[in-house]
Amino acid sequence: MIGTLGDIVFEVSDKRILTVDKIKRSASGKWNEHTVMGRKSKSEFVSPEIQQTSFEITLDAQLGVRPREQADKLIRMAQNGVVVPCIIGSKPISTSLMQRVMSVSDTWDDVLSGGELVRTKLSITLKDYE
Repeated sequence: MIGTLGDIVFEVSDKRILTVDKIKRSASGKWNEHTVMGRKSKSEFVSPEIQQTSFEITLDAQLGVRPREQADKLIRMAQNGVVVPCIIGSKPISTSLMQRVMSVSDTWDDVLSGGELVRTKLSITLKDYE
């Protein structure tokens, strides 16, 4: 097992391949600038900002995954404000265990006649839930 996003398992086995690609995290801090007459402004660190993580997954029926079913599930998570743990390896993907599913977008690569989705690539964005 590579990791999980809620109950979605990222894994490589002889029956199923579902992996994460292009993981990108961003972290920043919040600063205030205070004006001082006749001098440079003074900087004050206020707090850390909420971390954001994005990654891609490929859902491919030929690799033992049901692309339409999994894509729809992830889209519902984003639309319903779902908060889930995201674990890669044995550690949370960010400083916070729980992640808000902020957005999911997909690109349908292969569709059979009758509309059966064979392969799609999803981009997922998460934000820490504090």
